[in-house]
Parts: sequence; C-alpha cells; structure tokens
Amino acid sequence: MACLRKRVNKWGTVYDVDFTVDGKRYIRSTMTSDLRVAKQVLHDIQGKIARGKFNLEEYDRKEITLKMFIDEHLAYAGKVKKESTVKLQHIHAATFLRIVGDRNLRTIRPQVLDHWKAERLGKIKPNTFNIEKRSLQAMFEIARRWGYIETNPFIDVSLVKTEERRLYLTDDELQR
Repeated sequence: MACLRKRVNKWGTVYDVDFTVDGKRYIRSTMTSDLRVAKQVLHDIQGKIARGKFNLEEYDRKEITLKMFIDEHLAYAGKVKKESTVKLQHIHAATFLRIVGDRNLRTIRPQVLDHWKAERLGKIKPNTFNIEKRSLQAMFEIARRWGYIETNPFIDVSLVKTEERRLYLTDDELQR
C-alpha cells in the first residue's frame, strides 16, 4: 500500500513516501531526514487511505522549512536586490531562524511571532525592530507569492511606537 524511500538531495537526506491511490502511484516527500517522523507521515497516509479520507491536494501543497526558504530567497534576492539589502535580510533571517528554530513555514503562527518580538525588543531598539519586521515581512510576502504559505504571518505583527527625536533646536533653546 505505501512504503518509505530514502533520497539524497541538495539539503541532505530525506525520506519519500511511495503509495498508490485509486490504482495510481504517487511519490511524495516527507520533507524530513528523521526516520521516526517519516514513519509517522507514512502511517498517517496509510490510515487516511484506508479510511477513504486521503486528500492528495493536501499533500501536493508546497512544503518547505524556514532554512530552505531563507536559502532559496537569498539566492533569488542576490540577483534582483541591492547587495546591502540582501546583507540585511540575511542578518534578519538568521536571527529569526535562531529564535524560532528551523520549522515548516506553515507552522509559523502568531504565538511564535510574539515570542520572537518579545525576545528581539529585549535586545534591540524599537526603530531597529521595525526595520527587521519590515524586512522579514517582505521575505514572507515572497513566500506567499511562491505558494509556500497562504497568508503572510507578519501582517498581524504591529510596529512598535518609537519616540520622535528632534534634530533641531527650538527658538528657546537657540536663544539660551
């Protein structure tokens, strides 16, 4: 009915599930190199096929991990954006990856972003946070356009209010 296959790609070793539905053979990636997780995916597919609740469209959605997307995006951005922008996006993405971990893009929820926001605001100034948030939001908008996610999760993250700094003297200050 279904079996696992080990395959090596440019990111390392991954497992594929080889299965048959309605007399047609399909091979889909589990997007993991962990055998235990791959077996869980295999058993999930087998159970859904046995119950008649298997939805191929669900498994055909583009699935990608955060690290894989960052690498793909930076390769793309290096060709179409300024070098300084790509450097900043690389720094922001690496920091985001370090905080939230390498996970499937579809699992980045508001709770994860709130955790990221709290940690970043403890270390950087509000203006810097707003720049970082806009940079990541632009990256995730590309992920949405490429079909990796349905909606951009950063849209719901609000910018932090900042104090306005004066770069001039008032008349009173000038006379003193």
